[in-house]
Amino acid sequence: MIQIRFVWPKPTQVLIYGELGEIFLRKVVPSSYSIEVLPIREGLPVTIRLSFFRQCLINYVRRKLSLRQAYFSALIDEFKPRAVITFVDNNPVLGVYAELRSDVLVISIQNAIRSEATFAKQVGRAPLYFSLGEITNNMIEETNVRYQRVEPVGSMQLGLYLAENAFGQEESDLVFVSSYRANWDVQNDDYHKALLDAHQTIFNHLLRFAKAHSKRIVVLAKGKVLNEGEHFAEEEEFYRKLANGADYTLVSSVKDTFMSYRTVLNANLVISIDSTLAYEMLSVGRKIIFGWVSNTCLKSHEDAVRYTQYLPESLILNNEKYDEFYQKVSTLINLPPEDYDVTIKQLKSKCVNQDINNPPHLVIEREIKRHIEQNH
Repeated sequence: MIQIRFVWPKPTQVLIYGELGEIFLRKVVPSSYSIEVLPIREGLPVTIRLSFFRQCLINYVRRKLSLRQAYFSALIDEFKPRAVITFVDNNPVLGVYAELRSDVLVISIQNAIRSEATFAKQVGRAPLYFSLGEITNNMIEETNVRYQRVEPVGSMQLGLYLAENAFGQEESDLVFVSSYRANWDVQNDDYHKALLDAHQTIFNHLLRFAKAHSKRIVVLAKGKVLNEGEHFAEEEEFYRKLANGADYTLVSSVKDTFMSYRTVLNANLVISIDSTLAYEMLSVGRKIIFGWVSNTCLKSHEDAVRYTQYLPESLILNNEKYDEFYQKVSTLINLPPEDYDVTIKQLKSKCVNQDINNPPHLVIEREIKRHIEQNH
């Protein structure tokens, strides 16, 4: 049964579409501008207004939009926004709305690495797309997704964190960024089985290495929680069984906080399978090792190939053997920072194009301000 959530739209200069990342999106809007939020996640937003129902009918019958597109475009209209921004970058509604209202600035912001399949099934999600980096732009070109402009600016959340925080002292020797999914056990396909196997294998290698070299391990949980100290139950149990009594610390990813960034930025070495966070860290020069292709099945997967083809061999685990893990982890831990910078110089911005001197949130803020001032 569909849950109903009543909303009472009022005119605003900037509308945030969806609750995802709301606390961060508010930071990119000039402080003098009014902001409203259209919630879309917890129930169907409904407003009781004749103007809404009339516009919805026009969108559906005359403009021949899908029911969803007609409905949400009419709902956005009730806010009379000058600009609309969202982190829900895989939602096709805003592309349609942007075509209906060419005088409204519609911005979609990439918040995670995407696959070609994700882009291929979407059409014109927004006229202005702020992407993470070059790899995303290449996928958009290959799949012929329509955007007015695509600008690779890097990670907005990372930019916000770095604007307020410096790199701290190394608090952890080794941080393993988990991509665990509770449904891996029931998904009967080779790809998800391979991801599960890669997590199990690399985590066991990590435990063995840490014990032999007296290193501290932190596992950054994938499952987000509301408060610090809580844990995603299935994920916590997954690593507890794998550890079999070995020492490690599980750190929760708390919603709408920078805890994930604080954890990985203060690590000596970060180990990841396929996390966006790892590419964000690579973009600012942190030591990373990737396990994308440590499993034979993953080697030929199009996403694994796309995201590892630019990386040097020293940052990739090419097989499941402990000798490979030991050699590459040991080398990276002991590699002087200046030598590491040389190693990654030509590739660190391929996936996430982070410019500390021109962070994404300031780029986006300028875009919003320019549009509203020009159309005052």
